[in-house]
Amino acid sequence: MLDSYAIMKRQWIKTTLFSFVGIGACVLIYYMVSGTHQATVSRPGSDGMAIGMNLSAVSYWTRELPFVDVAKCSMEWVTQNHHQVQGGKNSWHTDMLDSIPLDHDGYPIFLPVEVQGAEAPQIVASLMLRTVYPHYPAGRYVCLYDGQGEIRFGFDAKMISAEPGRIELDVTPSPGGNGILMKIMRSEKGDHIRNIRVIMPGFETTCETKPFNPVFLERLRPFKVIRFMDWQKTNDSGMKNWSQRTKLSSYTQASVSGVAIEYMVDLCNELGADPWFCMPHQADSDYIRRFAQLVKERLAPDRKVYLEYSNEVWNAMFKQYHWVKENGESGLSHPEKYAQFAGQAFNIWQMTFGDQTGRVIRVVSGQQVSPRIIQGAIDYLGPDGMDAIATSAYFGLGKDDYEELRILGPRATATDVMRLVMGNIETESIATIKKHSRIASKYNVDLLAYEAGPSICSSPLGSSPPYLQALWDSQRSSDLYRVYRGFLGSCKEMEIKLFMAYSYVTAQETKYGSWGHLEYLDQPVTEALKYRALLDEMDIPYIREK
Repeated sequence: MLDSYAIMKRQWIKTTLFSFVGIGACVLIYYMVSGTHQATVSRPGSDGMAIGMNLSAVSYWTRELPFVDVAKCSMEWVTQNHHQVQGGKNSWHTDMLDSIPLDHDGYPIFLPVEVQGAEAPQIVASLMLRTVYPHYPAGRYVCLYDGQGEIRFGFDAKMISAEPGRIELDVTPSPGGNGILMKIMRSEKGDHIRNIRVIMPGFETTCETKPFNPVFLERLRPFKVIRFMDWQKTNDSGMKNWSQRTKLSSYTQASVSGVAIEYMVDLCNELGADPWFCMPHQADSDYIRRFAQLVKERLAPDRKVYLEYSNEVWNAMFKQYHWVKENGESGLSHPEKYAQFAGQAFNIWQMTFGDQTGRVIRVVSGQQVSPRIIQGAIDYLGPDGMDAIATSAYFGLGKDDYEELRILGPRATATDVMRLVMGNIETESIATIKKHSRIASKYNVDLLAYEAGPSICSSPLGSSPPYLQALWDSQRSSDLYRVYRGFLGSCKEMEIKLFMAYSYVTAQETKYGSWGHLEYLDQPVTEALKYRALLDEMDIPYIREK
């Protein structure tokens, strides 16, 4: 009996061969539909493999546009000269923030500040909506703030009117992707400027009670679980204690501390989704306990929590790998040290949730190509020390594939890329996932995919080889849709219970990979082949507009 992948492969080969004689054009046209699609609010059934989504990090260039108050995604403060100094350096960032006193939410207590060695008194500046052109709303924005002082705006924002506590702006996205520049020129000591909000058109009266962008919500609504690894800035996290966390009132949610826990919980309540949280690798027991308590009190009682210790602790490119290696109990292997810290976090959450421990799903994660990591963690914790094991479930190119693309160079096409991806799925991706599936079956725990989807990147990651354009073109190839659907079918047959797609909205044409299932938030579903593959797999209907 042929599995989903084998059937998909046979059909793909037929399509490819027919294309040489002209018939394939008709087959390809069948998959190319026109118009804009809108996901409905309906949810997939509970049977089979559930599909969730990883969010990308909140930043001043984020394409996800999660908040109607765009200041929540503003860049962390840079310091600048208050005025242009003739003959001076007048740097974009003078790097003097340590000399500016800040309140508990990160707002300067007074400005400008005289700093020894500076060319001029110092102020602070920030950016928002950078490089998002043209996919953020134009129109009349409103800036609201508390306190006394002066705020100025520039780049894509033109100030129309200003009165204490309120500024109206006309915002026109520019082809250069400049975004909105904001500067606090003056802030009065004793009543300093704080609680700055820069609100998209139409949301001034509702932004406090309904903080999330409706388009962000609607396109995320089909997914059952939301993983916040990047929202939490998990990789290389410096989070150690509760006082370091980002709060609802913090001047930006795009800080190194990640997004406020409250916003993550509120998002899942709004969506009716389960959160997946990653505990920072250095977090003390008090931080973990308070995190768990906040979630227990704020999350809807019918929702569960997927709990993971850090992210990819096996991956030596991240600081969490080295911290665990150095701080774990001597004599243990690295997977066992990881399990040691994961078990401590699990225990704190279980004690905090008390008689509601059934709501906490303890996830132990490993490496797709190396099942021994999961096995080592199970050997330490025992199968009763977890509820699920997780691996990534990516498909992409192998070592030999990159060599063939190197030889083709700029002559490589998206068809070449997808032909190679197809072969690698069969020989590597599915084979390694099956090993994890057998481990899950042996110990009677669920198998999850903590990150999953196409991983069609240059090698080494971050390089710009001559075949890079072919990799980018493959992201818009109808072949990718068919390959993805086949791969999803295979994951279901391997009894993956939860497929966490990575990620929601990011740029496609970057040398660091094409991870987003949407290229921008308002992208038509007909053009977003990866996103459409997920909707079709869940049998989610979408509206086709002419």
